[in-house]
Amino acid sequence: MYLEQYIVLSHYKHKEKNMKKENTVGVVVGRFQVPYLHEGHRFLIEEVQKKCEKVLIGLGVTGGAASSYDPLDFNVRATMIRSLYPKATVVMIHDHSSDQVWSDELDHLILQNFPGYEVILFGSRESYLPFYKGSHKHQEIEPKRNSPSGTCLRKVVMNVDNDRT
Repeated sequence: MYLEQYIVLSHYKHKEKNMKKENTVGVVVGRFQVPYLHEGHRFLIEEVQKKCEKVLIGLGVTGGAASSYDPLDFNVRATMIRSLYPKATVVMIHDHSSDQVWSDELDHLILQNFPGYEVILFGSRESYLPFYKGSHKHQEIEPKRNSPSGTCLRKVVMNVDNDRT
């Protein structure tokens, strides 16, 4: 009798843990200045998809010309992400020297796109979470082991562009 109850309870807790919460939006913000989404990027976005009904991905933009830090424009990166995650909402978020102003802009974008939703911000290593000054809760997701660095991949993009000139 007790074993049956334990099995049913364990099954329920496992199922509950893996269920998406209704009326939630998971938010990921990043530069994604890479030629392709690497395993770590995909892992983060897919973990958010498992936890939340909706996904909002904010792509950081500087507004300046292409550089070694920002070799790809917003449209290239948004298309790359939408091709793998067509249900995700992809928006532009401008860099700002003030973390508070930047956080206010992010909160506004979230409210504009998902009014009435419970919001959870997600990040991984070297993410925006320490700089966020808004009121939404956040959760760090451990990165996959041995996932490549976006910085290294960004250097590949810049070398390809330099070879074309």
